Amino acid sequence: MYNQICVSGSRDATLRVWDVQTGECKHLLIGHMAAVRCVQYDGVRVVSGAYDCLVKVWDPVSETCLHSLTGHNNRVYSLQFDGRHIVSGSLDTTIRVWDAVTGTCLHVLSGHRSLTSGMELRDNILVSGNADSLVKIWDITTGACLQTLDGPPNIRVQ
Repeated sequence: MYNQICVSGSRDATLRVWDVQTGECKHLLIGHMAAVRCVQYDGVRVVSGAYDCLVKVWDPVSETCLHSLTGHNNRVYSLQFDGRHIVSGSLDTTIRVWDAVTGTCLHVLSGHRSLTSGMELRDNILVSGNADSLVKIWDITTGACLQTLDGPPNIRVQ
């Protein structure tokens, strides 16, 4: 949410831009071919990730897709967006770092063995975690893994 504007993604492959005060849908973004799983909004651009393996960058006011980022070969499940970089996590077990302005893939971060379901980006440091019990700390400017934190084996949450 940004200044009373919220953006939602849906199983119908659309995104909707909402005025949370009035409940009115202000804009409809159409372009994904499968369910939209994750959305980020910085007040200017919307970034979406979907089950069609794509990450899209949108101008929500003109309802146009500025970039369609290809590279993942399975569903996109998680996103981070700081205005300069887009970070996408996929069921293909990779994390991709993109230039938000040009749409260029800057780095492919490999090392997880399963879906990257959680990420947090602060400045150039990305923390990623997933079902393989690993937490990885990355420098997105170099693509280097700075640290791997490995959970204890055979521990299951009931």
